[in-house]
Amino acid sequence: MLDKADLHALWHQPGTGGVSLGQGIDLVIANIVSWTPLAADYTRFARDRRSAFLGAGVGYLVPTVWCFGIGSLLVLSRDLSEPTQIPNVVATGSVLAVVALLMLTVDESDEAFADIYSTAVSLQNLLPQASQRLLIALVATTATVGAIVIDLGNYLTFLYLLGSVFVPLFAVLLADWLARGAHYSERDVFEGPRVRWPLLAAWAAGFALYQWLSPQGPSWWTDQVEHLSPGHATLTASLPSFALAFCLASVLTRVDSLGAAARSRREPLARPR
Repeated sequence: MLDKADLHALWHQPGTGGVSLGQGIDLVIANIVSWTPLAADYTRFARDRRSAFLGAGVGYLVPTVWCFGIGSLLVLSRDLSEPTQIPNVVATGSVLAVVALLMLTVDESDEAFADIYSTAVSLQNLLPQASQRLLIALVATTATVGAIVIDLGNYLTFLYLLGSVFVPLFAVLLADWLARGAHYSERDVFEGPRVRWPLLAAWAAGFALYQWLSPQGPSWWTDQVEHLSPGHATLTASLPSFALAFCLASVLTRVDSLGAAARSRREPLARPR
C-alpha cells in the first residue's frame, strides 16, 4: 500500500464530496454492527465479563481501524472508482501481494461459514423443531443461488440496509439487557416469551426512522419512501435510530415489568379459598 503512495499529498488532498460525514459514520457503524450477532459465539469461552468485553472490543477495534486505513490508502493512492478494481491492483503489486490476496481469499471462507451458521441458528429460534443441519443446508443453498443470481456490485447500499436493521436491533437488545440488571439468566433465555411485541415495536420505530432519514434497499422500496425523506447530507441516520429504539425499548420494558408485577400481586387475591 505504501510503495506507490504519496502520503504527504494524500494528507493534504481535499475531499471530493462522494459521501457526507454522516453517511461515512453510518457506513463504518454498519460494517461493524452486522457482525454483532456473532459476538456471543466469540465471548462464550471468556472466563469473566471483563475479559469478554476487552477481547471483543479490542478484537473489533484494531482490525477495523487497520483494514479501513489500508482500504482508504489503496483507493486514494491508486485512484480507484470501482470495488472490482481492487483485486487486480493488489495482484500487480508484487509476488508478496499475490500471496496476500490468495491468503485473503482462503480466509474469507470462514466468514461465509459464520454467516451461514448464524442465520441457521437465528432461524431455529423461530423453528425450534427444525433440524439444524437441514437449516444450514438450506441457508447455504439459498446464499449460493443468491450470489450467482443477485448483482451485489452496489455493496454500499447493502451495508446501509444492514445498518438500518441491526443498529436499532442492537439498541433494543442493549436496553433489555440493562433493564434486567446488565445480566441475562438462563431463565431469561430459555423461559422467556416467544414474541416480545413491545421490543419489536421499538425496533420497528428505529428502523423506520433510519429509513426516513436515509432510504436504503431495493429500488421499489426507496422509490416509495424517498419523497418522504428529508435526506441527511450532513447528519447520520444510525445515531438517531439507535437513540429512538433504545429509549422506546427502555420505557416499554419498564412499563411491561410494572404491569407484570401488578398482575402478580393481584393473582393470589383471585384464587378461591
